[in-house]
Amino acid sequence: MRKYTQLTYEERYSINVLKEEKFSNKAIGKILNRDKSTIGREINRNSINLCKYESNEAQDKALRRRKKARKKPKIREGLRDKIVEKLLKKWSPEQISGYLEKEGIKVSHELIYQYIYADRKGGGKLYKNLRRSGRKYRQRKCNRIRIKDRISIEARPLVVNEKKRIGDWEGDTMLGRRHKSAILTVVERKSKYLLIRKLGNRGGLEMNRVMFETFRNGKELFNTLTVDNGLEFSEHKEISKNLRTSVYFSHPYSPWERGLNENTNGLIRQFFPKGTDFSNISVNELLNVQQLINNRPRKSLGFKTPAHVMIEHLNNIDKFKVALVT
Repeated sequence: MRKYTQLTYEERYSINVLKEEKFSNKAIGKILNRDKSTIGREINRNSINLCKYESNEAQDKALRRRKKARKKPKIREGLRDKIVEKLLKKWSPEQISGYLEKEGIKVSHELIYQYIYADRKGGGKLYKNLRRSGRKYRQRKCNRIRIKDRISIEARPLVVNEKKRIGDWEGDTMLGRRHKSAILTVVERKSKYLLIRKLGNRGGLEMNRVMFETFRNGKELFNTLTVDNGLEFSEHKEISKNLRTSVYFSHPYSPWERGLNENTNGLIRQFFPKGTDFSNISVNELLNVQQLINNRPRKSLGFKTPAHVMIEHLNNIDKFKVALVT
């Protein structure tokens, strides 16, 4: 029998977004690997005025409810500086807690959240570095007919789901202000390693050019690519041919099938909010954000960073030491 654990802020954020997209409690529970009754209780207990569920408010309510009568220990000044430094790099409290534990410093992520909320009540701005609910997921029109010879995710090898090998990627485009500019984001499933590239336009030929330039020296790192149904990937057969890979399409309106990519795009939005004009963002700015995200410790990686996991892999194979174009 699975031992119950308290919902995390990240899970509350996911509930917030999925509820806005009209997902049922059962569907949300399946995505988060939680019982539907857990989702129902969370929404009922922590909604605003019993009607609207919002992740930040829900986290506040949960923390207040769990607060013990005894006074919580304060964070000493030296440690506080380390925490603030990581927050300003957009690390989550859980990532900070895990990283500090590796340095022999124990501080719970809940205590870090309490410090952030106390700072907010005092007029501070640290809370702005937390991930928050932003845009609703943009449902694109189904391009099943317009994208010829697309291969469904149902045909993707089962080994991709295991996340035991380097080389299975998820890709998407993030649109800028008025949908007139865009960037490409691709994330490797096992290492969580992110690449961000600027697109000159949203055409299929431009997508092929950027993909080839990115991976031309590391084709062996590319086993599969899973994308959504955007017309940017209409020339997918050329990507498959040029990079000797297989491109698979998720089902329409099914963002959870590329959950890592969707989550990573949320991280990028911390730096480039909705409405950003990517034509005014330099390549160096994009690479700086890429570096910051790749150097954050991840709980799913044992609090290693995506960069560390990728470098470990490349260093084990001489041919791949300089494979990725940066």
